[in-house]
Amino acid sequence: MIVSLLSAAFTFLYIKISLAVVRQRKKKQILYGVGKNREIEPWVSAHSNFSEYVPISLILFFLIERSGAIHWGILSVLAICLFLGRYFHFEGMIDDSKRYLRVRGMKMTLFPMMFMAIANIILTVLLKLSYL
Repeated sequence: MIVSLLSAAFTFLYIKISLAVVRQRKKKQILYGVGKNREIEPWVSAHSNFSEYVPISLILFFLIERSGAIHWGILSVLAICLFLGRYFHFEGMIDDSKRYLRVRGMKMTLFPMMFMAIANIILTVLLKLSYL
């Protein structure tokens, strides 16, 4: 259930980021990419960064949630941390005065991902050992 809610929340954030990139492209009259005007590069980079991190995070979340081995409260905290991390990263990328948010956002993204990756490894090993 948490992964479903997180997926929906990420979808809305992805739409917000996509529309922000579209607005910037329209404003700078850039059809695709960054064009000759590099001012739009942070927007495009934030969009592609989101597209790279979120899918693997959702896969890790799905696998952990499906295992039932981690309490839903812990998963909820990780989901909120991950969502805020992606939001902070976006805000820090597009606004130089909020650059500190970029670093905070990456930490809030990477911590839950690392936790879930390690948890998935441990759960897989424990499951394998239980079959021996």
